[in-house]
Amino acid sequence: MSAQNTRYEAGVLVKRAAAIITTAKGAARDLTAAEVSQVDSLHASADSLLRQAELDEGFHTSADSPRSGRLVPPDGNITGDAKQGKWDPLLDMPILGDGRIPILRSHQRFSDLPLTGPGADAKPGELSLSKVILGMATGDWSQAKEERSIMQEGTGSLGGFLVPPVMTRNVLDMARNLTCCIPAGALSFPIGPEAKLVKVTQDPVAGFAAEAEAVPESNLVFGPVNMKAQVLGVTIELTEELMRDAQGTVGSVETAISKALALKLDLAALMGTGVNEPRGLYYTTGVHAQLMHANGAVPTYAKISAAITDVLTDNGNPGALIWSPRTAGYFDVQVDGDQQPLQPLPSVAALRKFITNQVPNTLVKGSSGAVCSAIFVGDWPALAFGFCQDLRFSTSESGKTGNFAKRIITLRGYLRADVAVLRPEFFSIVTGVKAS
Repeated sequence: MSAQNTRYEAGVLVKRAAAIITTAKGAARDLTAAEVSQVDSLHASADSLLRQAELDEGFHTSADSPRSGRLVPPDGNITGDAKQGKWDPLLDMPILGDGRIPILRSHQRFSDLPLTGPGADAKPGELSLSKVILGMATGDWSQAKEERSIMQEGTGSLGGFLVPPVMTRNVLDMARNLTCCIPAGALSFPIGPEAKLVKVTQDPVAGFAAEAEAVPESNLVFGPVNMKAQVLGVTIELTEELMRDAQGTVGSVETAISKALALKLDLAALMGTGVNEPRGLYYTTGVHAQLMHANGAVPTYAKISAAITDVLTDNGNPGALIWSPRTAGYFDVQVDGDQQPLQPLPSVAALRKFITNQVPNTLVKGSSGAVCSAIFVGDWPALAFGFCQDLRFSTSESGKTGNFAKRIITLRGYLRADVAVLRPEFFSIVTGVKAS
């Protein structure tokens, strides 16, 4: 069972225990002896599942409070001063740092998290990013007075306005949903300018011991993962008349920004070089590689199966692959000897498959020339994105020559994020993938 499924099962048990307690409270009575025993058993089972899940993901569960489910990093420091956390059965997610730092799985949203800071007491839908974008583009803030009052005007090289999470988390969630890596299973969590995580660099090994003999010693070794939020920006040009008059324009701008950010997040996670951008899987030491041929070759299901075996051998749980549209199209038209669609091997068929044009078809292997691609196979919760929840927006009428006279407005959006590979050995990349 994957760590994600283990967490889910633990959450189900916690909710069952909570339901028993709620029923007793509703009847204005104490728990019966049988109910106490049942609740204790459910909590114990949930703690056991959580302990296993957190070991799989590089944390250990504190044993000093059997019902707390607290997640304690080995060095006591996951992000600065965050010392401990717990499982939140209502959010169905682990919460680190006394509820300050949640780890989100692919189906969970920043928008569902408790808010602090400017605008935190606003009612749902009361504050609008669309109004902010319209106000910035036209200079007319008459419809966004409340929004304007809680924004910070930027200084320095980025300028513009720093828009707090209450109005930007929806853009983050849209961007996350539009990536391939996060729906494949990669984790997300909010960070400040910097964050420190821990990862497992060596798994423990169990061993039997005869009576009166020493149990074989084995260490669970951890290493640091340092994250530093880096600027990811997108620029859009619109006419002032379109911003003022066209219905739905601003909402379309939000969607366009989210799509652009999503593409670059995938590119960073998969192909980032680590130079002025996050380091992605392709350039991370310790990630397995399956080379099609020294000079590249057309892909085969057997080679993808070999990549799956790489991950399984290191106790990973490969659940998805990510490939380019060209590679997906190549397999789609393959036929067997009877001219029937070529069926994938069972292990390959079991993987979820995600397609993105951020996997390039211009890689070089040997003498291939710039015609090769790659296939990424992995246990995707071993990849994590850190996001600063506030976004910065700025506008200008002087982006390109003649824009001022044409009343063309340049809108820029900036997101700060980073990527961390928590278990490199949980990924394998098929390289040297040609189309013919």
